[in-house]
Amino acid sequence: MAIDAAQLEQAFKLALAVSGKDEALASTEAKDTISKADALSLSGSTKEDSVKVQKVIQTVSGKNFIPAIDKLLKEQIYLADTLAPTFADALTFVRVYETIKSSDSAARSALPNLTRWFDLFQHQPNVSLHFPLVEISLSFEPPKAEESKKGGSSSSSSSSAGGKKGGAAAAVAKADPLISQINIQVGKIVSCENHPNADKLYVEKIDLGEESGPRVVVSGLRQFATLEEMQNRLVLVVTNLKPTPLVGIESFGLVLCASNADHSDVEILSPPEGAQIGERVTFEGHAGEPVAQYNPKNWHKAKKELKSEADGTVTFKGVPFTTSKGPVRAVRLLNSEVA
Repeated sequence: MAIDAAQLEQAFKLALAVSGKDEALASTEAKDTISKADALSLSGSTKEDSVKVQKVIQTVSGKNFIPAIDKLLKEQIYLADTLAPTFADALTFVRVYETIKSSDSAARSALPNLTRWFDLFQHQPNVSLHFPLVEISLSFEPPKAEESKKGGSSSSSSSSAGGKKGGAAAAVAKADPLISQINIQVGKIVSCENHPNADKLYVEKIDLGEESGPRVVVSGLRQFATLEEMQNRLVLVVTNLKPTPLVGIESFGLVLCASNADHSDVEILSPPEGAQIGERVTFEGHAGEPVAQYNPKNWHKAKKELKSEADGTVTFKGVPFTTSKGPVRAVRLLNSEVA
């Protein structure tokens, strides 16, 4: 359950008291912060949540806490590892607001987990009534970009050495940017929970081999797969779409699925066995580096060209989705759309 307006008001009053920024609140109020947070249902839903909230309060009440918080958020949506914000998030937000606001993009990129959490929290209902929105770019450079560049340059060298006119350059020239600029990667769902405020949504943490840790992805798959079926499965994720808030939780990717025309039947696509976590799906004849953030208008056009063929092979304009272990195939939904 998200913090409502009244709870948020009280959360910020307590947070400001702890931060020493509200002289109107006596210091004694700051001392019993946890009991007040409990009374306002801001310490999570379990005793374990409350303990985690206390630990965060102790951490952010000290000095030089920001690196520790960034590390904590590496595999969590919110600071107490809950699916909705708690007082720990309100307090930390108050403490880091000016720092994030005054930081440049390089400083924020050095704290990717904190920055993503900050942007998610500032878009919670009514937060901007207390703290003006800070413009945040979440287009952090993918960790594997350098390797991809090395691979590309090596390929160019080979082509040049072979003396074949037009070789790699011609292939790139013919590449369709609708697909060459998309970053579709193999990921592994390391945890999956029901969305706290939406009956049809799951909240997954997906390992993509990134240094920043698993990504939070929200998917409308609850009526098509059980929680048990979602756990530890390999999936294909579009990873360079603009992050999108879905009922209060920001999603940093899209899990690809095949579906029938009316979307009453959906099959989650899986890569071939042995495909490596984090590897990028490729398309023969469409080489190219993915853009940092794929144009949503282009995605709308591109997905019209995605489908599963009669043999199950998933394609873009007839060109197979290819991994290091072979093409991606749908098992049940053949001759179906993919998105």
